[in-house]
Amino acid sequence: MSTRDRNDPNYAVTAALEEWTRDWELGKTFLHCRHCGTLQTFHGGGGGQPFPAHKDKCLIGKRDKHFPLYELRAALDTLSPMTP
Repeated sequence: MSTRDRNDPNYAVTAALEEWTRDWELGKTFLHCRHCGTLQTFHGGGGGQPFPAHKDKCLIGKRDKHFPLYELRAALDTLSPMTP
């Protein structure tokens, strides 16, 4: 990979999305922790809430509160706009 490729904004987005998908699975109506299996539904505004409690032995559950949908949106917001 060239230096030009590494400096492209979309390269950073790709890296952020790869990291995000290691921890999370996005379903049609839910978000799923890949490490412990805990689900968060999107019904009733659940998408804007912090992720619910992870199971005791979850690797990422030991970190601070998670707002995975906000993290995903932040990564996607940095994408370069497509021009026709």
